[in-house]
Amino acid sequence: MALYRRILTNYLVRNQTVPESPKRDRARTESVILEAALEEFLKYGRAGARIDRIASAAGVNKANIYHYFGSKDGLLDALLTNKLGAVNEARDTKPASLAESLVFFQEQQYADAEWIKLATWEALEYTGSPAIAEDERSAAWQPLVNGIKQQIKEGKVPKMDAAQLQLTWVAIVTFPIAFPQFTKMITGLGVDSSEFQKRRKQFLRRFADAFLSE
Repeated sequence: MALYRRILTNYLVRNQTVPESPKRDRARTESVILEAALEEFLKYGRAGARIDRIASAAGVNKANIYHYFGSKDGLLDALLTNKLGAVNEARDTKPASLAESLVFFQEQQYADAEWIKLATWEALEYTGSPAIAEDERSAAWQPLVNGIKQQIKEGKVPKMDAAQLQLTWVAIVTFPIAFPQFTKMITGLGVDSSEFQKRRKQFLRRFADAFLSE
């Protein structure tokens, strides 16, 4: 939740002694609603989430939620839109080398595992219809795919499908956290243990070196 809480700080009023303007008051209300909504979606998924529980957890009237966000999907859209800002920031600050980039994104997943759980709920409920904010989320991945294409062009990465390669990198850093039970069955270590995380970093660096040496 740490990363999402940092995103929400943009909504919070920093000086509590100054009377809040209507704009600041709305921002505060929205941030509280969004935080409660995230907890609800993490627990019940999109289909099982209920506006009345979100309103109760946020301490607001349901009418406020409908007024600010329109619907349950509107809430999820707002959450995912906020998340895109963090995704873009991570993309722009990732290390240049493949080895350190994989380690960087693995650590990002550890720090914000709630979003993997939310994505898992989304996958369970996915029917093939357009996902919430699908166009915006798809667009956020394109710079990474384009970056791989450029590396292939420059001979820094073996020639192969850039989109498939990006998907593989995502799978490599996401799977251990998305499926902690398999991680423990296969490695004998819990995904949250310092020993697993140390070994994972070592593996990612050696894996990247081996891949680039092909």
